[in-house]
Amino acid sequence: MSHIYADERFKIIYCANPKVACSTWKATLLSLHLNETDLSNVDVHNPSVLKRFGIISFKYLTEEDINEKLKTYFKFMFSRHPFERLVSAYIDKFTKYNRYTITFRRRYGRRIQRMYRKKKRPSGNGVTFSEFVRFLTDTDAKVFSYNPHWASQVHLCQPCLVSYDFIGEWRNFIQDSKFVTKLLEKLVGRNVSLVARHVSEKRLSPTSAKDYYRTIKRKILSNLQKLYKNDLQTFNYTADEYFARKI
Repeated sequence: MSHIYADERFKIIYCANPKVACSTWKATLLSLHLNETDLSNVDVHNPSVLKRFGIISFKYLTEEDINEKLKTYFKFMFSRHPFERLVSAYIDKFTKYNRYTITFRRRYGRRIQRMYRKKKRPSGNGVTFSEFVRFLTDTDAKVFSYNPHWASQVHLCQPCLVSYDFIGEWRNFIQDSKFVTKLLEKLVGRNVSLVARHVSEKRLSPTSAKDYYRTIKRKILSNLQKLYKNDLQTFNYTADEYFARKI
């Protein structure tokens, strides 16, 4: 439950779900303490930075403390269709070449290429989406759940254990975020503005996400559906729209 955070000052619990605007929401929660919205130089993904302001990961709390907070805190999270979220993770980690992704590509890119290519690249660059999906469906559960960027959202946010007061949805992000900020204003006692991060990046549309699956064989897609079964069922998603595009 390391991705679930408790803001002890304002009594808020938030699950930071990777690839579902978690950078924006972490920055927004931090802004409540700093009274400023320019957090471009703040590492919002560093638990120590958040902890300094009383925004504490559940991994640092006792079971008794967690249970007590769950009774009284306002709890929210955002979900995203797992297939769409997977495309976002692939684009971010395997197609962007910067200092943040070098280690990632070397760790996973090399391994993926060893599995599916006779000739691999030492850098791990150039992994295709098809190879990435095959890797997830061919390897064991530990590999799947280990990395939060593609791990099950049910695994990360534990909605069966945490009775969230509000679960927003990525495709309705603007409207749902406005709803949450209004609720936060009641807790904070002042206006709350969403602190957008990565605003320069092009938003991945549902249609664009589906295009990545055109080359994925039906059998592999079925395996992927099984892999994300809990996410699909818990957050009321369906994979039908992806199968409909297959021959």
